[in-house]
Amino acid sequence: MNPQKFQFSNKEAIKFGWNTTKSNLKFFILLFLIFFAVLFGLPLIEGIFVTALKQPTLASITRIIGNILTFLMLLGLSNISLKFVENDHPKYSDLFSVYPLFLKYLAASIMFFLLVWLGGLLIIPGFYFFAKYQFYVYFILTLGNKVGPLKALQLSAKITEGTKLNLINFYLLSSLIVAAGVLLFGVGLFIAVPTVVIAHAYIFKKLLSQTQSIAPSSRS
Repeated sequence: MNPQKFQFSNKEAIKFGWNTTKSNLKFFILLFLIFFAVLFGLPLIEGIFVTALKQPTLASITRIIGNILTFLMLLGLSNISLKFVENDHPKYSDLFSVYPLFLKYLAASIMFFLLVWLGGLLIIPGFYFFAKYQFYVYFILTLGNKVGPLKALQLSAKITEGTKLNLINFYLLSSLIVAAGVLLFGVGLFIAVPTVVIAHAYIFKKLLSQTQSIAPSSRS
């Protein structure tokens, strides 16, 4: 028996991401200002500790805090995107409210990037594994304590059966959209990035809706 092939439309996903971003542009502008303040502000503080105050220990602590917060915000951004797809009303605090899932997300992310890296070493294109396992973050967000890091990756592999080429096409399209945002003096990123991440969450929900045995279609 041939494996089930799940389907989605790149055009439909991008259109949903664009319309959602356009309707909530003020929210996303402030959201990304918060994101960038942490992303670039803490390295600036780290540099002050190193050059001006000669405090390498404090600089190292600041770097660790910055890495943790950045990773947590990436999880929070996926959380916010998923809430938009589920017709929920996300808040700025949702960027950090998923902290109880941080360690699980970190473990799954390490497994994910090792799979992509090892795939490249085995002459299997890394983007194949990227396409296959990429949705683990949404399973962690939707199932919480009901799923572990490895299971989240396995569930992602399940819903991407037969659609990896289309997912690769989505990332090529997404790269062009983000590149266009960069070319617009960087300001376009406030539109390009949320459009892409919301489209990604939309694809997850679209693929998930085509199976009845993996996970609930929305969070309680």
